[in-house]
Amino acid sequence: MTVSILICTHGSEAWRELALSRAYPSTIAQGTCEVLTRHEPAGTLAGVRNAAAGDATADWLCFLDADDELAPGYIAEMEHTLEGWESPGWGEDTRALLAPAVSFDGNRAAIPNRGGWPAVNECCIGTLVPRRLFHEVGGFRELPSLEDYDLWLRCAKAGAQIVHVPGAVYRAYTSPGSRNSDQSVYARLREEHAEVFAR
Repeated sequence: MTVSILICTHGSEAWRELALSRAYPSTIAQGTCEVLTRHEPAGTLAGVRNAAAGDATADWLCFLDADDELAPGYIAEMEHTLEGWESPGWGEDTRALLAPAVSFDGNRAAIPNRGGWPAVNECCIGTLVPRRLFHEVGGFRELPSLEDYDLWLRCAKAGAQIVHVPGAVYRAYTSPGSRNSDQSVYARLREEHAEVFAR
């Protein structure tokens, strides 16, 4: 299993500095991974993530936000799960999303919204996605929020299965007024991905 960890920031230089002081150090002990950092002062979040994905060379992509961390053993847990998962047609054209547990602000880690998919998102931004599948579905779209949820819904529409990896922990840190609190795009996603929501 080869993984590209992508730390992408845009806008203020403070985000790039935070990425280097918080997110990046958590990647160092993850084993042999390609780690790419990219900052675009005048770019957008979707744009900088898609650009970084275009530079990635590994089979799997792991997006890591500047203000978050990967817990020790994150990638090892993903590899262990992948080795033990049996699926018809498993191979180069893998259709899976490896979804970790999430610890919000240091609290107990758990799979977010487990059992609620697709009505609610079970996959955080650190969910591993096959690079081929990411590009096939068009990467991230320009949305005011929930762009990761939108990506996972499009992957599901393309046949991807969610595989929970509770031993891999994504450490998320919330902040008041975060753009992720904007749920206004949810109705649009339900309409655009009606096929997935109907399953």
